[in-house]
Amino acid sequence: MAAWFVDLDGTVFQWGTEEPLPGAIEQLLKWQDRGDQVIFVTQRNGPWARVAQHALQSLGIFDPIVLSNISSPRTVINDQGACAINHEKNAPWVRKEP
Repeated sequence: MAAWFVDLDGTVFQWGTEEPLPGAIEQLLKWQDRGDQVIFVTQRNGPWARVAQHALQSLGIFDPIVLSNISSPRTVINDQGACAINHEKNAPWVRKEP
């Protein structure tokens, strides 16, 4: 199992909307089905973060954890293997996971 920290706008959703990018939900569901943790991070705050959370639920993501009002750039510090994927804004999910 793995933990994924995934930005919302321009990565999962078309920037500023709740319209999923091609392949995003399918990949998230794959991770969810194998038991991975997916934590969503976004600069959205308050009601806009809740709108995104409800949109994820309606797309089949169970109890999504959304950390809101999180600035960019984001850095992960980890003691046992961390990697970063810089996803081009509003691009489909076509890359293979690390």
